[in-house]
Amino acid sequence: MKDLDVPEIINFSTKHNCFVITPPKTGSRNLTRILQLYDFHSYGIDQERFILVNYQPIHNHTLKFMENHLQHEVMISCRNPYAIYASLFRLKMIGDQKILSTFNLQKEFHEFMLEYLFIFNHNDPWIESSNNKYLKMLLARKIDYRIKLENFKESIFQVPFVSNSTEDKIDKVSRLTDERFGDHLNMKLFNSHAKKYFPNDFKLYYNNENAELVFENFRSKFIIMDYHKDSWML
Repeated sequence: MKDLDVPEIINFSTKHNCFVITPPKTGSRNLTRILQLYDFHSYGIDQERFILVNYQPIHNHTLKFMENHLQHEVMISCRNPYAIYASLFRLKMIGDQKILSTFNLQKEFHEFMLEYLFIFNHNDPWIESSNNKYLKMLLARKIDYRIKLENFKESIFQVPFVSNSTEDKIDKVSRLTDERFGDHLNMKLFNSHAKKYFPNDFKLYYNNENAELVFENFRSKFIIMDYHKDSWML
């Protein structure tokens, strides 16, 4: 790696003319591991210019990208936004040992989202904002490849340079799609008592009020990742 202090990292392949956006909690680690097989390199963004940082893709959550992005294809890792925030809530609750008898899952999740939106993560680039130029740029362009966590293997094999690669690479990709990485591994720390109160099914965290709160604040994420407003009920 070059000795360069670059706060924004993006994975890009000149061979495939494609850059990749990997938001948090979307299977981004798995996707980054797969990119290692397909001539992707990591670049730092300096005044909208690419500067090579590493010959292997680096796991990152950068939303910022180059101004000439329309000249390239874009791949983005995706997950139902309703599931993303339910997962963040579960992770926050890891290690909690005491559950009050008055515990209400949807009410606790609602309070968590209010804290997330207005206290802890007001600078989250994916929060709906008319001033976020990179969300505007993504909304205005074609999304070439959506790699959805819910059907990860099917999504990745819809990418031509993956499906048309050698048999050896295809076998490696297939194995990688079956592996799991990331924060979900920390869920093993959940004690059995906590698991009872914080189920894996994200739909259980939502009612109309909670769904509206998430949708209105992350509307762009729903559009860019291609998930329906009512998907919390399906």
